Amino acid sequence: MDKKTLRRIAKERRAAFFPTDERKKEDQYICEEIRKLWASYDKIFIYHSFGSEVDTEKLIRSAFLEGKKVFLPRIDARKEMRFHQIRSDTKLVSHIFGMQEPPEDCPVLEADDNSLILVPGLLFDRNGYRLGYGGGYYDRYISEHPQAMPVGICYSIQMTEELPTEAYDQRVRLLIAGCETIEISEQEQYVL
Repeated sequence: MDKKTLRRIAKERRAAFFPTDERKKEDQYICEEIRKLWASYDKIFIYHSFGSEVDTEKLIRSAFLEGKKVFLPRIDARKEMRFHQIRSDTKLVSHIFGMQEPPEDCPVLEADDNSLILVPGLLFDRNGYRLGYGGGYYDRYISEHPQAMPVGICYSIQMTEELPTEAYDQRVRLLIAGCETIEISEQEQYVL
């Protein structure tokens, strides 16, 4: 199956999962696991959830309460994704596609070895590959910042055994999928 077809099916499947008691349970598990994980990181690179994506609003509020530096992606005029630091009182703006992003004047910071990057996707497989929305933004960012810790988050219904991949596709190093945490290694995967 080609990526375009997979994207359409994944969007439909995820939309049907919204809202359900199972979704709420998985949101809670994902939030708890991320909060445990970020104890080792000062900088949280996160996205503002949109539509039927995993709910990140609670995570963003928790990050501020715990004194973390929070960064949200913004697509600039050159079609590059850059992360801008926000504060708890930052007023987000609507992107042309409807998602919320920081204003252009918020400071930009590059991810480093003290950065946790939460990565969205439509589908993930157990090898850490993801199917995104087709822009390649996160693949490029992960590739350019190998010292940061990329973590995929998704619902259990967004898991598949294997995704078609291209040479430029980047893997996450940890995947929190519904109520399961999967550590991705170079050789194999482990279910925690």
